[in-house]
Parts: sequence; C-alpha cells; structure tokens
Amino acid sequence: MQTSENLPPPPPNPGQVTITTVGPNGKTQTISAPEAGTAQPALAPVAVFEREHLLTAKLVSLGMVGTFIVLLPMSIAMAIRMIRRPMRTQNQMGPGADERLTRLEQSIDAIAIEMERVSEGQRYVTKLLAREELPSRQS
Repeated sequence: MQTSENLPPPPPNPGQVTITTVGPNGKTQTISAPEAGTAQPALAPVAVFEREHLLTAKLVSLGMVGTFIVLLPMSIAMAIRMIRRPMRTQNQMGPGADERLTRLEQSIDAIAIEMERVSEGQRYVTKLLAREELPSRQS
C-alpha cells in the first residue's frame, strides 16, 4: 500500500486497484493495492492525524504557563509590599492641634456655663410672672 499527499495519482498498473480521496481540508490521498485475486492481503488505509489541533493545544498550554510565570512573581511582590507598608493611623493631627483642641474645649465649657445662667434667669422670671398672675386671676 502506498500513500501520497497532494500529488497527482500515479498511472494505474495492471493488476492493481487505485483509490484517490480528497479530505475535508483539501488534502488528496491515493491508495494502491493489488487486486483481490492475488496472494497479497489487502491493507487498511492509514489514519491521518490533524496537526492543527495538536498545535493549538500546545499554544494554549504554553500561553497558560507563560501567564503563570509572569503573574506569580508580580502577585508575590504586591503581597510583600502590602505587608511591609506601615499602617496608617486614623487620627493624624498636624502640629498645634493639641493647643487648638484645648482652646475649643475651654470655649465650649464657657458657653455651657452662660447657657445655664440664661436658663436660670428664665426660670426666675417665669416664677415672678406666675406669682403676679395668681392674684389677678382671683379678682
């Protein structure tokens, strides 16, 4: 049995059978075998493997390995950088902030004392007005 790809079929020999096939990808395959009356056994056609499928599988696996090789060190470096970075404190105050907070506290205390005095004066005036109205209601 002889196989040839993309070649014109050989001239037929007496006593041999020649079969030519065209595959789905356009490849031509010619098979020659002796006729059934001779002593040689007939051979089955040889299987043709698609190389394109193997090539794409190799490219995909190569791409995955390459991506892993590139991204793994980058992710490790980022993790180390995040671990070594100092923690930021939430209450970062500039210089002189303690003095300003002390003055603010003192002024709030002063305002609270003045508000107490105002409310006490209002209660006193309300009592005086209530005493004056009682006799006027009785009359």
